Amino acid sequence: MVFAMATTSFAQFPESTSMQIDFTAPEPDNFCQMSEYTLDSHDFEGDDNVTYWATNSGGKNHGFNLPAEPMSALVENPQYDEEDPFSMKKAYARRWWSFEYPGHQRETSLQIIDWPMEVIRVRATGAVVSAGRSNAIRTTIHTLFPRKVLPSVRFVHPAGKSSYFEVTLSTGETARFDGLTRKVISGAVSEVAAADGGLTPWGTYTPDPPEEDDEESNQDGLVAREDLLTVGPTPTPNPSQDVPVVVRSAPRSQSIPDAPELPVVAVISSPSPTPTPSPAPSIPMQTRLVYPSTVGDYAGAGLTLISPVTDADFRDPGHPITARTGSPDAACLKSARTAAQKKACSQCVLKSEDLWMSVSGDSYSCRIFKFPTDAAFDTYLRSQCGFGIPKI
Repeated sequence: MVFAMATTSFAQFPESTSMQIDFTAPEPDNFCQMSEYTLDSHDFEGDDNVTYWATNSGGKNHGFNLPAEPMSALVENPQYDEEDPFSMKKAYARRWWSFEYPGHQRETSLQIIDWPMEVIRVRATGAVVSAGRSNAIRTTIHTLFPRKVLPSVRFVHPAGKSSYFEVTLSTGETARFDGLTRKVISGAVSEVAAADGGLTPWGTYTPDPPEEDDEESNQDGLVAREDLLTVGPTPTPNPSQDVPVVVRSAPRSQSIPDAPELPVVAVISSPSPTPTPSPAPSIPMQTRLVYPSTVGDYAGAGLTLISPVTDADFRDPGHPITARTGSPDAACLKSARTAAQKKACSQCVLKSEDLWMSVSGDSYSCRIFKFPTDAAFDTYLRSQCGFGIPKI
């Protein structure tokens, strides 16, 4: 639905108006199955701007993505295949801003997903031989506090100005993204230049040499020697010599001057003792991953739990979770004498097993946030970190 206004047009996506989080409502019975999402694209002005997540049952939206691209320099791909939907003519790194709220209850998150490209070049010349997508994804998950509303998004196109997306976070804060590139413009999220430019160091390797072509070899490893096709007396077998095999007889109509009619003999011999030349050595190559040239982060005044993504679920026991407040206590900062003391005013490390608990049923099992209300989590946070949830 599009609302025409004097200076601005708003594209309202489903559930684009933020809804208050009901802390008293129980999690739905199928909460653990809500990771089984299907993608439903919503376009505006011909551009695939927002992708919503929907469950297989119920049909409710449970989050949305803003795919930002390109997030790096473009690299021509010499191996581009127009018939391959995953092949890129010009490769680049991508970023997805993912806002999720499964169950429409207290479980919300901001996920920053960086998709790199892989570049392969010749070490000696630097010539690029391949550039394309890589699955070495980097993901950072932020659980934000205070939990006020479900995340929402709207598309705004001011008259005579560039369009943008306005996202409302679960804290009630807003962030703006460019309507075309989805790069951050302002608000409670940020993108700052990466110290390494998003580039991993070049790694050198030598590809395996191609296998030797042996199509002309028979199953016994013997090579047909056409140059040994002879006409003449059948040689006497000698264990030290090649053993002749009669291939066919000469027609009776043919004759050889000064010689009786004899069979035509083809000699199939073992390979020549002359060493076979080795395949040409492979050319040393180099490869590197190119991530977005900026680092995405939460930059609001609230509190975030920053979760590393590993091969296991970060909510499982044994993972360190960083708690960071965007509103450190002024008195704490004033009394801090060292950089470590100042950092402790706004950051501490918690244990994942103290934050998430396991729930299960007849056919499901998953982990959900242990503290049903912000008040309960604030009490725990102050006992562990010395600071609580900011009031914003």
